[in-house]
Amino acid sequence: MEGSLEHFNHPMNDLRKEVLGWMRYYGQLNNLFRALEEDPDGLFPTGEARLLRLLEQRTGRLREEAQLLREYCLQVGSCSRRKLTSGKPDHEDPSPLHHPFFCRCPWWPVGTE
Repeated sequence: MEGSLEHFNHPMNDLRKEVLGWMRYYGQLNNLFRALEEDPDGLFPTGEARLLRLLEQRTGRLREEAQLLREYCLQVGSCSRRKLTSGKPDHEDPSPLHHPFFCRCPWWPVGTE
């Protein structure tokens, strides 16, 4: 087990950093659309203000989804570190590391042996 997870943390950290970048990007877009929607000078017609509100809501949801992915990356990374230090066989120490989604990833060390 140790050999299969030793190169796991680096790709997981890279993924977590990438998701953090997307989270910041969607947060900035969300703030921009919110500021444009407020439109204190009345630059946008009512229909366009509705579209800006819709864009604000959608970017807000995308940011929330990116945050959930980042938290899941942290959780999976923590599980992999525990697994490396525990040394227990897989059937004694079940974890989300064997989730089918991750087993399909080409860089995923678990389930590819």
